[in-house]
Amino acid sequence: MNCDLGGLFTLSVEDLVRTIKQSRKHSYIYHFTDKANLQTVKLRGLLSKEQQPHHQIFPRHPGGDKASRISDQMRGINNDVSLCLTRNHPMAFRCREDGRHPNQVYLGLLPEILLLPGVRVALGLANARATRILPIDEAIQHIDIDIIYRWVENPGNFFLRMSSAEKIEVLVPNGISAQYIKQSFAP
Repeated sequence: MNCDLGGLFTLSVEDLVRTIKQSRKHSYIYHFTDKANLQTVKLRGLLSKEQQPHHQIFPRHPGGDKASRISDQMRGINNDVSLCLTRNHPMAFRCREDGRHPNQVYLGLLPEILLLPGVRVALGLANARATRILPIDEAIQHIDIDIIYRWVENPGNFFLRMSSAEKIEVLVPNGISAQYIKQSFAP
């Protein structure tokens, strides 16, 4: 662990990876998609919306609608693959409810993806204007590690803390190799 100027311990990215790997709650970083997209994912991995057409990939069931694609471009995140820290992201629910993902799955990715160059974290829904996006090493101090990865007895404001944590998005530039994908889960 690193020690900051105030004498408090802060997690490094490597510490966060170890914490996730040891967690009994969430031992992966997650991506949600529709089962119809899995064949392409197995062949090419996960590609950003910007990279997909360059590889002749046009998902049968994309997660984003027209408005979200415009928002992604305006926020400068259209060349990132969006991931989440839990299997309960609010956008996954929305994709199931409006029919964009009729057969949704969450993919469990190795937490080592957090060590890839250029990884950033959106401290809420990434395409929302007010959401702060930070490099991962700066964002760690804003992630509620206890509520996501540890069993905390009688946590204060549990629902508020978990709701906030579930909105966090990890942004990986360009794409993620299929070798990082280890498991799939039903929503």
